[in-house]
Amino acid sequence: MTLHNALDWAESIPFVIADAQISDRRDLFLKSFMDRNAAISAKDSAKHEILNHAIRALLDLPEGWDGYAALPPGTRAAEFASAALDVARKLSFLPTAAIAASDGGIALCWDVGAKRAYLEIDNDETAVAVMYEGKREPEIVEFDPSSVGDELEVILDKFRRFMAA
Repeated sequence: MTLHNALDWAESIPFVIADAQISDRRDLFLKSFMDRNAAISAKDSAKHEILNHAIRALLDLPEGWDGYAALPPGTRAAEFASAALDVARKLSFLPTAAIAASDGGIALCWDVGAKRAYLEIDNDETAVAVMYEGKREPEIVEFDPSSVGDELEVILDKFRRFMAA
């Protein structure tokens, strides 16, 4: 199933279903809510799969992939990016893209309007979280890429609030 087909399928799920078993408005609302969540879950699953595929594909980049002397992403950077992607999926806050970093490594990027945020882990296993908007000074936080649990959830929650503000 392609992403396009998966998204079409997810969008085709009706949010309100005329069902003979629904007896009152409360039941109708709950059924609608569950169907909507199933549609969102299907979209997240498809997007998660595509981003994981992109991360794996970045490992095949040759040295100098950018036309200069960029190193290709390494295995540890890809492992972190996949683990971070899993945390983002759990929080229903998947990134817009997974890209190679010009100094080696992988970045997960979020874009909303003029707001940008990204997590980047380099091949030397240094990691940063960056948020910025327009010409404002970026906020940069270094973090331990091996702590993919709580620390990363805090960073992603901060990204989500920044994007929503």
